[in-house]
Amino acid sequence: MLRFLTTRGHEYTAKKLVQREMEGAIVPPCAVENYDQFLRRERVPCGVYIFTDIERLTPWELQVVAEAYGALAGDGRCQVLNNPAQVMSRYELLRNLREEGINDFDVIRADERRWPERYPVFLRHEHDHGQPLSTDLLHNKEALAAALERARMAGIPLRGVLIVGYAAEPFDGKWFRKFNTFRVGTEVFAHHVVVEDSWVVKYGNETVKLPEEYKVFEQEFVKGNWYADVLRRVFEIAGIAYGRADWGIVNGKVQVYEINTNPYISADPGGPNPTRRATIAMSTKKLCDGLAVLGNGTSEGKVSIGGKLLAEWRKGKKWYERGEPRP
Repeated sequence: MLRFLTTRGHEYTAKKLVQREMEGAIVPPCAVENYDQFLRRERVPCGVYIFTDIERLTPWELQVVAEAYGALAGDGRCQVLNNPAQVMSRYELLRNLREEGINDFDVIRADERRWPERYPVFLRHEHDHGQPLSTDLLHNKEALAAALERARMAGIPLRGVLIVGYAAEPFDGKWFRKFNTFRVGTEVFAHHVVVEDSWVVKYGNETVKLPEEYKVFEQEFVKGNWYADVLRRVFEIAGIAYGRADWGIVNGKVQVYEINTNPYISADPGGPNPTRRATIAMSTKKLCDGLAVLGNGTSEGKVSIGGKLLAEWRKGKKWYERGEPRP
């Protein structure tokens, strides 16, 4: 059994896997529960555990969840993915990818009083996978300063807000692409491409009938597993063994925007177009096959998950209620 652990309210991402509704693919047995439910149990079944939503945890929750990870990982009957103590946040990851020469754009915390060396930039929340705070690009220091002041005046704290360098490249006129690559255990594979008429590519233009050549391009991307070596390195740097990388190609070079450790797994077969249906079928099979490999050899029995922080958490204590003196 594979068990996905999420923050409260985000269990829906793995729902289709749990219900085995993935069209054309054999789905291994899966379950999903949130950390609040999981951490209250002192003994849990052995098996495969996938820790997700690391970026949505508070610092105190992160320490508690990391202790639970250690308890599971210390038992040879369990396989555990995404160590909360090692998975990089968006800021840490983007900074490291810049230092490693993979990304050409930089990221700055909005509250550190440091200005970008290159524009344009935009603002977004570090822990959010939704839209940026604004789709308007900021082309100079004055525009950025004004945007930060507007955020404060609107009641948006700058803590957790990032100043991110713009890194996108249109194709065929007004269109932009976002590439999506998964990692499941040791497997890294191209999954799909999203196309929109804005640089903020998120869900795609469902009401727009895109040309067949776009769908053929997506299928070639999935079949060829483009840039798998670069993406594997990115996942390794991030400390992430399960998740989806969202990235683009700018001037012929991969630019990684984020890795989502709790990506929504859709049962959508890709619509009526036969090319895209075939592409999504390939992607779905790769995903389910990768999960099945993780689930092979799952042991029976139960494992104890305990520790000092877990004990305090179960009593309802917060970090500031610990018994030991703090520096």
